[in-house]
Amino acid sequence: MAARTGQLALLLLLAFLCGTHALAQGSSGEDTHFDFPMEDPDDDRNTTRNLQDVLTDAASDIQKTISTSEHPLFDLKAKYGASAQKGVLGASVGYAVARITKHFALSTLKVSAVGAVMYIGAAALGYIHKDPADIVDQLQNGAAQASHVILRVLDLNKDGKVDWKDAKIVGRRLERAILKNSVAASIGVAAGALFAIVS
Repeated sequence: MAARTGQLALLLLLAFLCGTHALAQGSSGEDTHFDFPMEDPDDDRNTTRNLQDVLTDAASDIQKTISTSEHPLFDLKAKYGASAQKGVLGASVGYAVARITKHFALSTLKVSAVGAVMYIGAAALGYIHKDPADIVDQLQNGAAQASHVILRVLDLNKDGKVDWKDAKIVGRRLERAILKNSVAASIGVAAGALFAIVS
């Protein structure tokens, strides 16, 4: 129980710290979105700022505010209050969606596995007039076709295999999506979903 409480506290702290620099300046009217060139979407050099820069700027600003302000909690609330709210809301939504998805995915997997075993068992016992070996072959062929489709979808650089290069592409695309939208809400959703998956 203490470990889960610590994880939740870490998620809330992460959501609090993930404000953008524009939100840190208050309601200055600055746009919180970053523009990306439209050349190659997978080229690292196309981003004007990356997620690490945004988080480093926010952490530096928080540290500076704490060290120089007479009332750091009030100043931090004024600067990052909206980001904290977005982060907590995002974490709540991410947790709920991931928890529901996890529940239904596991239920569907269990029902499918039990159904396949019962079907093969019924065929083996003679209740269904099919050869159990043919049923197993059909199931294996269906699984092989599904795995080929999944591998084609996951092979983002189209080199014929799913490897770390594909994971890097996914990471860059996720980073761009987070920077294009609200950093606090995006990281909150990701943290909430991760918390729901591991709990």
